Amino acid sequence: MVAGGIQALRDASRETVREIEDRATNHTKTMKKNRTLTMVLSRSLAGVLLFAGCGALGLDAVRTPLAQDGRALMPVIVGEQATVRVRQAAAELQAYLQRMSGASFELSVGDGTTGIAVGTAGDFASLPFGDALKVQGMVDRERYLLRSHAQGVYLIGATEQGVEHAVWDFLYRIGYRQFFPGATWEIAPEMRTINVHLDVVEKPDYHNRSIRYGWGMWDYNKQPYADWCRRNRSVKGFALSHGHMYQAVVSANKAVFDAHPEYYALVKGKRSSDKMCLSNPEVRKLVVEYDLKTLASAPAQECVSVEPSDGDGWCECAACAAMGSISDRAVTLANEVAQAVAKNFPGKRVGMYAYNQHSPPPTITMEKNIVVSIATAFITGGYTVEQLFERWGKMGGTLGVREYYGLIVGDRDLPGKAVGSNIDYLRRSIPRFHRQGARFMDAEASDNWGCSGLGYYLASRMLWDITEAERIEALKEDFIEKCFGPAAAPMRDFYKLIDGGNKPLFGEDLIGRMYRLLGDARGRAGAPDILARLQALVLYTRYAELYFYYTNPDAIPETEQTHYAAFDQGGEKPRATRSLAAEALVRHVYRIRQTMMIHALGFLRESRMIDKESRPPAEVDWKIPEGKNPWRSSEPFTEGEIKTILANGIANHKLREFEPATFGSDLKPADGLRGNLNEKEGGGPQFYFRGGRDVLTWFDKAPAEMMLSVTGGGIVGYRSRGNAQFSLRSGDGQTVFDQAEVPPDGNPHTVVLKTPQTGLHTIRMHDLHVGTTVRFPANLPVVFACAAPDGVTFNESVNAAFYVPIGARTIGGCYSGGGDAGCGHICHPDGNIAERLKKAAAFKDFNIPVPKGEDGKVWTVRQARGSFLLMTVPPYLALGNTPMLLPKEVVSEIESNSQKHDKK
Repeated sequence: MVAGGIQALRDASRETVREIEDRATNHTKTMKKNRTLTMVLSRSLAGVLLFAGCGALGLDAVRTPLAQDGRALMPVIVGEQATVRVRQAAAELQAYLQRMSGASFELSVGDGTTGIAVGTAGDFASLPFGDALKVQGMVDRERYLLRSHAQGVYLIGATEQGVEHAVWDFLYRIGYRQFFPGATWEIAPEMRTINVHLDVVEKPDYHNRSIRYGWGMWDYNKQPYADWCRRNRSVKGFALSHGHMYQAVVSANKAVFDAHPEYYALVKGKRSSDKMCLSNPEVRKLVVEYDLKTLASAPAQECVSVEPSDGDGWCECAACAAMGSISDRAVTLANEVAQAVAKNFPGKRVGMYAYNQHSPPPTITMEKNIVVSIATAFITGGYTVEQLFERWGKMGGTLGVREYYGLIVGDRDLPGKAVGSNIDYLRRSIPRFHRQGARFMDAEASDNWGCSGLGYYLASRMLWDITEAERIEALKEDFIEKCFGPAAAPMRDFYKLIDGGNKPLFGEDLIGRMYRLLGDARGRAGAPDILARLQALVLYTRYAELYFYYTNPDAIPETEQTHYAAFDQGGEKPRATRSLAAEALVRHVYRIRQTMMIHALGFLRESRMIDKESRPPAEVDWKIPEGKNPWRSSEPFTEGEIKTILANGIANHKLREFEPATFGSDLKPADGLRGNLNEKEGGGPQFYFRGGRDVLTWFDKAPAEMMLSVTGGGIVGYRSRGNAQFSLRSGDGQTVFDQAEVPPDGNPHTVVLKTPQTGLHTIRMHDLHVGTTVRFPANLPVVFACAAPDGVTFNESVNAAFYVPIGARTIGGCYSGGGDAGCGHICHPDGNIAERLKKAAAFKDFNIPVPKGEDGKVWTVRQARGSFLLMTVPPYLALGNTPMLLPKEVVSEIESNSQKHDKK
């Protein structure tokens, strides 16, 4: 029946056949927790037929008509005792059914036996729900039921919140979508006939599903954001509190702390830090009293925080040291608060993070009413996030996740930079955290729907139901088809291009491709609603372009210089180009703020977004409102402006001039090939890194070992983060043969790594960005892969060699970063400079012709610093004069040509 229905309805469907078939195929996978995946078999302008699996209540659901040819067949019903919140949810359902079908649905009071019943189980006491909606704990409060029957449909929640979820899930199942905040991204398809056939009970996998703006809100985005959260069930089923609070305790008890300076933490001989001296029982008592008072004054509050204040400054006194690790100290205090809360406010909880210096696992068992949220960044002690989940999970309490989907001071809302734009990361991490015990998600994000909107939407689906991760491609296709219709093809490529999982290289080529895809989409769009979405994305791309110009003023074209001329009036001397570019950027950020494509408030209020020399003057400070601030205008963009932005964007950003080549990753030594770099003799090549690096090497004999000299702790202030870790692995990095750790103490240490195998190996190094220097053996290959999109990053200048195959015509690649002297220079086989690589804030291409007779030779990159990628030649850089490793097919070609040469 399913397959036949798909075939019969294929021509009429507004969804892609691919999505329909995907839903039908996966229908049998969805009985988890009495849940069943909706299969939309027909959705067209004529009508909707909605099927969902039956059996959630052990009863048979029936096909129920709600509207026919624009005529409502039944009213929306609420109970006589329905609350205001429930009545509002019912009214929203009524309004959207009318909007989508053109029918006039009444909103009436009744017992729920007929009509579209909207309410809690208590609102309709005579209905046969049994224990399906009984609230027995936190997990049940968001539960709801959707069931069709001969006289109507039940949309019944265990609580008011469950009722709201029922309404928006029902609308979702008949085609409604709120992909991003605001009317532009709302999809309410016309359907004059609606029939439903469903029976499901739903409850979420995560109790908290918070995707929140870390840099605050302005008036224009508060309501659209709140609406998006409700309509996508991305809300808090439990109001977890776990924000930094030690400083609040000190502030609330300022007179007490001033009278007892010994209550402050002792740091460098002074009692000053708000981390407090936790070994003092009177201090712990103040914290307990503070949290108990908080709960007493707010009866509806369900949780209090015991999270330390941000930053460092932990007490250095002997008594605090005797308490154990910093995590032990934080948990000791948390336990005392938790015990007092359990005694005085049963059922309420205490929240904290595993973050910064208190991220390492404690040795103390936690009280069961503590919720500890594991931070996915800013952690110390050398632990991975997975290890933190495993080890904190053994210490009691409940786990949550403290995520970082968007940090504008780091990712700048640029394409592919924010964690929230990395679809594959979201697909993998959300189910994994849940498997590891997490039941709360608190994701700091940004109002940056231009780059991360699709990720946020998909995260909201997976946080409710982790099995949605298995359908991620179908969900993406649903978004593309519904938002862009006839322009789906170029927009599919657009969102693939800016997906953080694909690691787009921010620079001229990326901006040029974004503009071209948007131009193609506008040419196909037609419908005003599609054009409105594309306009928002054009303005987002313009933001990325202006940021590129601000950080790369040498790349500013004449069309921009003319635009900037209007800003440089009346001054005593001409302003620097970078300063003018900063003004253009700031003006644009404010003007597009209501598109919610970038986090305008975060950008404008955060001084780090603009360098000191180009920072806006005091008279245009972010706090000065429009009308008094000459840099602010809310004037809508005209169609002419959009066309000009597109045309100039395409003209000013040329695409990459070379075609990237593909090379294998199965490497072997290229006998006799190494760089002619005149490196100093003795000790082998030296390399400094921060973060993680993989190095490729080779062993001819086994068993074998390699000896490294390692000095960790290059950045003294980061030494508390943990040890540098080294492992010797198989060539593909999957099998670990040996591993070692080095303390970040600034002293040299000898590391010996052993292997039982010959052949290609990977040395994996990670130091939590503390800064580590490694000296490698002189006799082994030390090779860095530098293929797109990852490339390789050199934190300090290095010399390295690469091979240009026979027949290669150009050396193409890109680079970014560098120091004052630039990113280095690429040299011919004889050592003469072929091209100097200037310092670049964004990725910049190089395309060097290979002179006759210089193919089949070793070239070099000298004084290389920054990120580096090779795209037309084998992407492998041999450090210093170490032996080269090349793809097997390239080595075979070298050997074949050598044999031919010998015969001649």
